[in-house]
This record gives sequence, structure tokens and C-alpha cells, in this order.
Amino acid sequence: MTLKTSLLRWWIASLIGGASAIVGAAPVPAEAGYANITDMQMMDWLPRTQPTARVRYANESPLQFGDLRLPATPPPARGYPILIFVHGGGWMSDWNKDYSDALVENLSGQGYATWSVEYRRLGNAGGGFPGTYLDVARAADFVGTLGRRYPLDLNRVIAVGHSAGGHLALWLAGRRHIPPASEIASPKPLRLRGVVVVASVSSLEDALEKSGRKSTLSMLAASSLDEARRRYVEASPDRLLPLDARIRVIDGSKDAEWRITSNMGFVERAKIAGNDVEHIMLQGANHFDVVAPTGPAFAAIVRALKEVDRD
Repeated sequence: MTLKTSLLRWWIASLIGGASAIVGAAPVPAEAGYANITDMQMMDWLPRTQPTARVRYANESPLQFGDLRLPATPPPARGYPILIFVHGGGWMSDWNKDYSDALVENLSGQGYATWSVEYRRLGNAGGGFPGTYLDVARAADFVGTLGRRYPLDLNRVIAVGHSAGGHLALWLAGRRHIPPASEIASPKPLRLRGVVVVASVSSLEDALEKSGRKSTLSMLAASSLDEARRRYVEASPDRLLPLDARIRVIDGSKDAEWRITSNMGFVERAKIAGNDVEHIMLQGANHFDVVAPTGPAFAAIVRALKEVDRD
């Protein structure tokens, strides 16, 4: 099958797939709802509009910026609810926020202001521990500054993340539990109302010790397994429970087995810790289908956002 044919099939499927792949509904065959796209096909996802503003949240690196998008509709009396979007890519510099821009643009069409952040990653000067964590934390806390310039409801802030960005989005909701002496602790972290992650990494221990992802060592600035284990307590979401937010964890059934198992275990531990949390499985979706700009996975994300944003 050619790339053009595959994309055409995905586009047609997205029009007819609707929300039927959301958990609780009848499973949708992959060929009817998902194209099982590759990372190369993601490069064709381009936004149709420019962001409202590109804003720097720090000045140590050219990568410390975010794109703010405001919905076309008038703001509510208290301002727009805001999504902080953290892109994935294995924490590596090979990937930037561009692949997720069309998804973020469509989320802004759902009535949310979106703040899609770029940050230093492995391979960038200052990336990894502590720089990556500090960048994402600064970008999140910068929402308060944005709220002084744009009509934003700072009581309705939701973090959204894909893949390695899901790890960082979950981590944002656990910052209050980071030991104060940590390099990545925040004195007054922004309070989140919810977190929605897709194809996430919820446990650095599982990423390193079950999947064998050596980049996890670099993300922890660790030279050995013992050193990495000492740093889980400050850098891994599953060690920061209960998180200060409602949580929805979305996976595709065709993603890596270790990831699905890890996320299901995280959800169970979060429930025991007292979190409002659910795991949502999208039958037939792979690691990239879950961030398609439209289609069944998009509908599942919107539904999850509404659940964590409820009064």
C-alpha cells in the first residue's frame, strides 16, 4: 500500500469512525477506525492556522518557548480553560513539537486555549536531568503570566501529553511531592485540574527495567541502575502519588505490551492512592494513531478532557 493510499484510508476512516472506539463501546476493527500509521506519516500533520502567539517562558535556550492558541469563540466570563500540551519523542532532540501541532490546533477548536510547549531534550545542550524537567515546570508555571495577558481561567488548567510527554505531564501533577532538596522541586507549582495522557510513560522504572530503554538513564543523569533507582522518587510519576489532579490514561491496544501493562499498573496504584483515575483502551490503535488530529482517538481525548474538567 502506498503512503498516499494509506493516508486516504485513514482520512475516510476518521470521518466514519466517530467515537465508537472509546472504551465501553463496541471495538472498531483497525481498518475501519485506525490506519496504524507510522512515525513518518505523522510528518504530514500540519496545522491550518498560526498560533495566537509564540512566547518565551525562559531565556537560557532557544528551545524555551510555547505556542499559545486561543479559540475562535468568545471567552467565557472567567476566561478559557487551558491545556498545557507536552509532546513526546522519547525525550530525544530528534522530535520536536511540530508533529503534534495539528492535534493541538483541533483541541483549541473544542473551546480550550492551548499552550504547546517546547523544551530541551536529550541531544540538546542542557537537556535531560535536570534541564528537561525544569523547562517543562517553568513552561507550566508560566501559564500564570499568560493569564495576566490573555483571558484564561487559571482554575481550569489541564496537562495533556503524548508518549514521553505523557510522563512529563503526569510528573507536573506530582510536583508537590518532590523532596524539597531536589534540583527539580518547585516551591509553588501550578495546580492542575486534570491530566490526560496518551501512549504515556507513567513509570521510569518500567521504562528502564522492563522495556530496556537506555535513554531513561540519560533522562535521570544516571550512570548506573542503582543511581537511577535513587532518582525515581523525584522524577517518576508513579513515585509521586497521589497526583494533584484527575487523571485519564489512554492507550492503543497495538502499542508495546510493556507500556500498556505499566500504565494499567499505574492506574491501579493511583486508585489505591485516592486519585480519580481511569484507563481507556482504544481497540486497534497503535502508538501514533492516538495522536491523530481527528478520528476515533481524538474523540476519546475530548471525552477524557470533559471528564477531568467537570465541576
